[in-house]
Amino acid sequence: MKKHNLFSIPVFEFEVDLKKINIPEMPYRRTWESRVYSTFDVSDQINPPLDTLQYLSNKVLECFDQISGKVDYVKFVRIWRNKYEVTDYQGYHTHPGSNWSFIIYEDVSRSKTQFINPNQSDIWNQNHPTQVFPTDYEPKLRSGNMVLFPSWLPHQVLPGNSGTTISGNVICFTDGVNC
Repeated sequence: MKKHNLFSIPVFEFEVDLKKINIPEMPYRRTWESRVYSTFDVSDQINPPLDTLQYLSNKVLECFDQISGKVDYVKFVRIWRNKYEVTDYQGYHTHPGSNWSFIIYEDVSRSKTQFINPNQSDIWNQNHPTQVFPTDYEPKLRSGNMVLFPSWLPHQVLPGNSGTTISGNVICFTDGVNC
């Protein structure tokens, strides 16, 4: 008998040293339909120091060593902060224009991110979610943790937490070509 995990989606969860991550403070604005305070609108003006980018690059590349396919280097195309109040949320979304995205839980007590199985509607149509075919995943992360996921993976942020997160988008390159 041969088992294949077809179309699996790698998602990485790991600790980061928050002291090595220096993201300059920028003004927060209410953003998206949920009106969460964010620096997303000015994220093209956020220029983290090179040592921060190098630290994050190394962490991301360590993850890529665990999956097939060669990645020579990564480029951070956008990094921003979100500031959550207990009633804040973010609706179902993806991050277009990049290969991978990340969330660093800066000072939240527990993550409220929920990843949605891209096959959710088909699973519900055929039967119902099971342990073998779940329709969502909620990582149990806290301050000092980071999650790295494909940018096309739908996700949302459920209400019930306060604090800040640092989010960003990454483009991967192999031999100078976007992978």
